[in-house]
Amino acid sequence: MPSVFISYRHDDSFASAKLLVEHLERWLPDSDFFIDESGIQAGEDWRATLAARLDRAQILLVVIGTRWLTVERPGGGRRLDDADDVVRWEIERALAAKKRVVPVLVDGARFFAESDLPPVLSSLARLQYCEIGRQTFDGDIQRLARTLADESAATDPARFIWLVKRALVVVPVIDGKRGNPVVWSRRFFPDLMALEGDVGARHLIGAHADAIAEVPMEDAAALTDVDTPDALMAVKAELERMMATQQ
Repeated sequence: MPSVFISYRHDDSFASAKLLVEHLERWLPDSDFFIDESGIQAGEDWRATLAARLDRAQILLVVIGTRWLTVERPGGGRRLDDADDVVRWEIERALAAKKRVVPVLVDGARFFAESDLPPVLSSLARLQYCEIGRQTFDGDIQRLARTLADESAATDPARFIWLVKRALVVVPVIDGKRGNPVVWSRRFFPDLMALEGDVGARHLIGAHADAIAEVPMEDAAALTDVDTPDALMAVKAELERMMATQQ
């Protein structure tokens, strides 16, 4: 299961970072999330604890609010431009270790350009970010959780099976193209029964993108659409040909 370190600024996104962790833990209860607010005990060397947990983590989530770039230090000037800034140090350390770093925009924050960052952090601006919106919060959280879970699913078959079982819609995919059959949760049965004509259920898949798990396939049969008598006869003929070659 993925080990995730949460980096954020207390003066920028404390509440959002804490809420993010609470919801991600519901989706990924077996994962290891670290946030300093609850992960550092009284009397501990906080810098040593941060270093140890960051080195152990597979993924760094950088939570970015509207003031992340501009928060100033007591003497003036941006904290981000200070080599001793903790957030800057966390990101530098993760990038140097080639960990997966995921910027997460919250509270309506906009992403930044390389020119907005100190040179040592410029590569952060080239990383694909996730956005957690207020109106789309639940769906955004689910997408982020699935992204984090895929980090371990790629090498852990049991984790991949867990993801599929948790999904409400399972779709076979060949070379990036979705095929058939699609497996639906019973909660969609009324919507499926209400379909009319030859429209299929593509619009339902589009409307519930957060509930989908894609299963990579190698056999092109998943791209075969059998919904007419002629298509059925063609499949039957192909099956008979294959059986004849095996005899």
